[in-house]
Amino acid sequence: MKNCTIYYLVLFLLLVSKGQGQSYRWGNVAVGGGGYTIGIKIHPKNSDLIYVRTDVGGMYRWDPAGQRLVQLFNWVTSEQDNLYGIVGIALHPTDQNLVYAGAGKYLGSTPHGVFKSTNQGATWVNLNLPVPNAFDVNNGNTDHRFGNPIEVNPHAPNQLWVGTVKDGLYVYDETTGQWSLVASIPTGSSVRNIVFDPKPNSSLVYVGIRDKGVYRSTDDGKTFSQIPGSEGFTIQDLDLSKSGNKLYVTTETQGILRLENPKKASQWITISPGGQTEFRGFAVSPHENDVLVTSPKNGIGLSTVYVSTNAGDTWTLTQKGTIDQVFPWHPASYPGSAISQFVFDPNPAYPNRVYFTDWYSVWRTDNVLAPTVDWTNQYGQGHEEVVNLSMAAPPNNGAGVVLYSGFADISGFRHSNLKAFPTQNIRTITPGAGGNLNDITGIDHSENNPSFVGLSSEDKHAPNTGAFAYSTDNGETFTLSDGYNPAWGYARVAVGTTSAAPGVPAVVAVSKGGGVRYSTDGGKTWAASTGTPGSTDMGITNSLFNSYVYPVAADRVTPNTFYIYVRSSGQVLRSTNAGGSFAPLTTWPVGGTSLINVEATPGVAGHVWGALGNSGLYWWNGTSSTRIPAVAEARLMSLGKPAPGSPYPTIYLYGRLTGDTERWIYRSIDQGSTWIRINNERNRIGDSPQVMKADRQVYGRVYIGTNGTGVWYGEAVNSGVEDSQAPSIPLNLTSPGKTDKTVDLIWSAATDNIGVIAYDIYQGTTFVGTSTTTSYQVGGLAGNTNYLFSVRARDEAGNTSEASQSLSVTTNPAPLKSIYEAEDGVFSGPVIAQSWTAYSGTGYLDYPSFIGAFNQWTITVPSTGMYTLEIRYTNGSGVNRPLSLQVNGTMVKSSVDFNGTGTWGNWQTVTETASLNGGDNTIRLTAIQATGPDIDYVKVTPVSGGRKGLATVSEGDIFSLFPNPVRDHVTIRYYSQNEQPVRVLISSSALVRVGNIEKVVKAGLNQFTVQLPSLPTGLYFVTLQTQAGEHWVKKLVVEK
Repeated sequence: MKNCTIYYLVLFLLLVSKGQGQSYRWGNVAVGGGGYTIGIKIHPKNSDLIYVRTDVGGMYRWDPAGQRLVQLFNWVTSEQDNLYGIVGIALHPTDQNLVYAGAGKYLGSTPHGVFKSTNQGATWVNLNLPVPNAFDVNNGNTDHRFGNPIEVNPHAPNQLWVGTVKDGLYVYDETTGQWSLVASIPTGSSVRNIVFDPKPNSSLVYVGIRDKGVYRSTDDGKTFSQIPGSEGFTIQDLDLSKSGNKLYVTTETQGILRLENPKKASQWITISPGGQTEFRGFAVSPHENDVLVTSPKNGIGLSTVYVSTNAGDTWTLTQKGTIDQVFPWHPASYPGSAISQFVFDPNPAYPNRVYFTDWYSVWRTDNVLAPTVDWTNQYGQGHEEVVNLSMAAPPNNGAGVVLYSGFADISGFRHSNLKAFPTQNIRTITPGAGGNLNDITGIDHSENNPSFVGLSSEDKHAPNTGAFAYSTDNGETFTLSDGYNPAWGYARVAVGTTSAAPGVPAVVAVSKGGGVRYSTDGGKTWAASTGTPGSTDMGITNSLFNSYVYPVAADRVTPNTFYIYVRSSGQVLRSTNAGGSFAPLTTWPVGGTSLINVEATPGVAGHVWGALGNSGLYWWNGTSSTRIPAVAEARLMSLGKPAPGSPYPTIYLYGRLTGDTERWIYRSIDQGSTWIRINNERNRIGDSPQVMKADRQVYGRVYIGTNGTGVWYGEAVNSGVEDSQAPSIPLNLTSPGKTDKTVDLIWSAATDNIGVIAYDIYQGTTFVGTSTTTSYQVGGLAGNTNYLFSVRARDEAGNTSEASQSLSVTTNPAPLKSIYEAEDGVFSGPVIAQSWTAYSGTGYLDYPSFIGAFNQWTITVPSTGMYTLEIRYTNGSGVNRPLSLQVNGTMVKSSVDFNGTGTWGNWQTVTETASLNGGDNTIRLTAIQATGPDIDYVKVTPVSGGRKGLATVSEGDIFSLFPNPVRDHVTIRYYSQNEQPVRVLISSSALVRVGNIEKVVKAGLNQFTVQLPSLPTGLYFVTLQTQAGEHWVKKLVVEK
């Protein structure tokens, strides 16, 4: 039995959970972008199935219906937050439901892992890679940002290949559930890429290893050897041309290199455009062999995107056209900033459509070869990867502002609509501001003058850039303080209550380099406070990322009163003179974690709360301190609008109650006496949550800022009404349509006392998807296979109904093809070639100069009978090069002539006939001389003929029906010699016509389903007529 652990994740952008009877809905505050988006994968069979990976913000899937990216890793707990760094994505070549992800972001952090989903990321299983720190990096995550070290072997899709950072290359076998180490790949350096030769049945594999070069295998990965000349390549990406005849490497220090005939050659050619040496994003078109796109490391504003149509011999710098930016606050420099990966759309209908990921978003153009290239980041909608550093939630201020947010790198925002992207950030609305407002580390409002907002910031990349800014108009504009010394660096700030509204509030700043500072004029001038220790004693470190301690708070009732928690001693200090001096108030435990925050109680003078990590949740009630006994760990806490009828603010907690083994989000409306959980396994908000603020205007709403998935907010549903009643069971589950790969399901709506919000669909016992309507299409199925389906209804509280009655559906048989490409068969001796033009498929087979070389196909036909075998070939030798023909191991013709065609590349056909069995057959062409032609394909068609007149035909003929008997629909299978219109007539036993449809069929096997009119039980005739006058008749029995 495989040792697997199942994980759950976000199914919608807004998720609903239930904790002890309380319904909650979760979603992201709309900010837009952030980064780094480091990779994108598009399924080769479905260009709407797109996955995006990030360096610290999890993994997304594009939702075509909602037109946005959906987070797939919100099931990860805060204890496992290292899994939010996605190092690679792998897709199964045919199964669109199957996806793999490698995860692990920081050096020395745990866990790491490789995960598998069989339902496009709805649930995940840990495959237990036997390397505990497989993706540990010590170079600032650089190794994760380029290339893709995990891939499914397209020639053996049961194999998942995974490259580690220092422990070599592993292969996972799906059939056994076992991992194996590839011994000939060196350890100690990072495996960045695994590339399989695209030609069918090829045994060529290439592996790119940073600082050690490119390794090549010609035996399906059993053994590898280094390609000469690649020693020391600082590899960032590796790619093959469509034909496999050119291998490309992008590097950090050697530029871009090309290797022609990579199976044998070792002569690398430098093809870097623009004189650059470091390239990251690079892609080769899957549609045109020599079309390339790339960009160097430091390109910004889409100014350095290069394309080539001749395999890099020459390059063209693309010219920007329209830039469709969906995040209005993003500056013009953001698009194309440090592009990490390019990818061409695999759909041949869009050969020049290209996507790329960069520092902030996901971009697409529909024609990268146009004279001016238009770009849009519509495909970045839903991507929220900003790192939150601070928040403030003001009381009703008359201006509609519900939240202020501060972030790393991108300044901060004023939010009036949580679902609308801001139009400007705080830096752009502050005259004279620059990088000093890049990283807003503290922000607060005045309680009785909420139009006043103060904030602290710095540029983390530059010393002496600390700043304080204030607003007197609810954050519409800000003013930089000339009195705040930049050498003080960033700070945590608290804005006091004024003696008389509106008034100018006092401000206290616990700064990195200046200790505790206070201002009595709203931040214009500053002085040093007395009675306080150094900044590090209060948890303020040199790096704003090393500690998220917020030790200062302003009393929300008493003017000019402030509190500071001293982490090193546990003392709580109080100032009653606007921060001029502080004195001990009480003592709490010494805080031992990097997450500590202190808040004063709105509406209640003298009350202070402290979240002290593993030391618990503490409350100063104005006279004494109390530890809340139910709380075992308090990572974050905040106080928000009271529940209806409650005199005390609502308390929110991110942590553990006594008995919890994992952290959850809780709410209390009775000062911590009782708690209810408000999140569940599908919305853990686990990406290093580091800031919490409760909404002061909406009861039940709370904000949680993370280290890579933006700011989440949870809202109480139904105003807190408890709901323990499950919906009714969905009825009348039926299938109105199906193909060989899909089954359509419909059912009657369920009912609920509050309301049904979704239906969960199961295939057997496996969850496969969710629908908000009463229909769903299950994909990724096998042909002619029976499946059981059921549906469960779910309400806003998370209550789930019992399963519907199971529905058994057998998929249609897979359609049979008539043309079989030579390169798709099994061959010994011949090699795939592409020297001549006008071949079909991906190439043709070139027979070698020895007797016995052969090519063999497995072909499938609907019924036993005589078939024409039309073999397309070229022979420029001028002499006959015969081959023998065997069918199912029996010699049909010992010598089939393949006479000269004039020149090589002039394609002709040879036609033979043979008796084939219904089902699978083998056809083999074998060289009988030391030479042979070049073979392109074999086309299989039934010998012309059919039964005419009103007579039944047997099962297994050219025309057949199933099932038989039927109830309300029948599937028709018809093998046509060419594309043509046909008519299907349904007649009663008395030859009275009761149904008539017309359809155009293609050459080869056709299969389609006909919905029958309401017919009484009895015998009927189904007639298929062709335009040429041929017709076939079948008996059909209808039962009720």
